[in-house]
Amino acid sequence: MRIFFAIRIAGDLQRELSRAQRSLQGNWRCVRADHFHVTLAFWPHLEATQLPDLIQHGVSVARRHTPFPALLGGTGYFPAQGSPRVWFAKLDAPELGELAGALRDYPTPPEAAAFLPHITLARKKGPAPRPRPIYFGLGMRVRQYGLFQSKLGPTGPEYTQLAAFGLRPPKEAP
Repeated sequence: MRIFFAIRIAGDLQRELSRAQRSLQGNWRCVRADHFHVTLAFWPHLEATQLPDLIQHGVSVARRHTPFPALLGGTGYFPAQGSPRVWFAKLDAPELGELAGALRDYPTPPEAAAFLPHITLARKKGPAPRPRPIYFGLGMRVRQYGLFQSKLGPTGPEYTQLAAFGLRPPKEAP
């Protein structure tokens, strides 16, 4: 199974990101707005028998973290130099790294890629000009994350949410 923990991007931010995609020219394939997310940890080959333990791990991590603000910054590219293959928007918050680190601390290691919090907007499929930089400067509050299964198909991946994990509400002041 292809499994990942992720924060979904919804509402106003989804609309702003979709609006930015309209500026693309050439052979870019845009990510569907309902697929916008920040991957926290990804397992390209997880055994189905491990799924209950991974869900319990997600519950445990969520209990140790409280909601936090994040900033949708500007766009960037992978790779940063040369011809880009991926166009993305950055999501910034110190807590994102802490949350991703906790989720990656699981007996079966996730994909070894470094954690770079981003939302993939488009993938290059052929010759295409580099998109112009865009700065959003919009905030969102991270209150939950999910566990998703990804199935690859001829038109791109399809995601199914398997579980949702609400972050622990902050304690109220006396």
